[in-house]
Amino acid sequence: GEGGGGGGGGGGGSGGGTFVGSPRTSQLVPGASQNRPAQNSLSHSRRNSRSYMEMAAEMAQFGRAQDVAAAVYANQHQSRRRILVVDDNETNLLVLSNMLEPNGFVVEKARSGEECLELLAQRIGTNDVPDVVLLDVMMGGVSGVECCAEIRRNRGMAEHELPVILVTATEYAATEYEGFAAGATDYLAKPFSVGVLLARLESALRLRHLVNATVQRERDRSLLRRMLPESIIERLNGGQNLIADHHEEVTVLFSDIVGFTELSQGCSTAALMLMLNELFSAFDQALDRHGVYKVETIGDAYMCVTGHDGVGRHAERMAAFAKEMLEACERVKPPFMS
Repeated sequence: GEGGGGGGGGGGGSGGGTFVGSPRTSQLVPGASQNRPAQNSLSHSRRNSRSYMEMAAEMAQFGRAQDVAAAVYANQHQSRRRILVVDDNETNLLVLSNMLEPNGFVVEKARSGEECLELLAQRIGTNDVPDVVLLDVMMGGVSGVECCAEIRRNRGMAEHELPVILVTATEYAATEYEGFAAGATDYLAKPFSVGVLLARLESALRLRHLVNATVQRERDRSLLRRMLPESIIERLNGGQNLIADHHEEVTVLFSDIVGFTELSQGCSTAALMLMLNELFSAFDQALDRHGVYKVETIGDAYMCVTGHDGVGRHAERMAAFAKEMLEACERVKPPFMS
């Protein structure tokens, strides 16, 4: 590859540099409903309203607009929550349906652990996976604990992805231990009231939403780290919308591949992209070792900078990084030419 670097300040290169951050955007992510146990006399709509107001007030304390948006999302989609009830007793299925359906839940039924596993196996990777599984412990064939353990072996059905509440008529500590060891989210002991059932469901759903929102925020932050320096991300998160800084000294490196046009004309697109991916991945791995920040890649061009963060010896660090780039080029094989 061929490249060029510019050293600022006393190094004789061009001084000054500017970073401009794009305005902060807010992303809507599934949020956490925080309904609390309500009296049965309260209407469903009143419970929803109360829950949302509590959520908004709590989230406002942290000043996170995306979490408030997530609360709105959870509140608006509460009536669409699907519950899979698994029990081999028809009376129990009927009782649970009568408890859940008037409170806005869509109830699906499975009459054995085997039927539950078959149904979930067909839903993996789709939007039809239930929001919660209510799983009776004492069933003929596959027990509730065994069924729960099997559910957790499936991709996309971990504890934070699919809450499983075990329903049992016993209160033995050993049974509860086995259930939690199998991956159960919570236990519900018979007999129970509608209020307790709804509270346990809301608790499980709230936990799932909070975990998923945290995971999504970390993914968003990871993506931002690929585009912006950490210091810029912190300032954007702090509410600063326009960022334009002056730097007395920076070093900027541009590089591209010698003969890339001829190379791209003589090989397949897939082969070319595989080569670029391998090459740029090797460059990326060397960035942190030298304290270099990648600005962007365009085609075969690779641009990075040092000195913007105030760390010294930026020209020397960039030179060491450039040397490692050349070493990486020696290891990467060119694509097969047709």
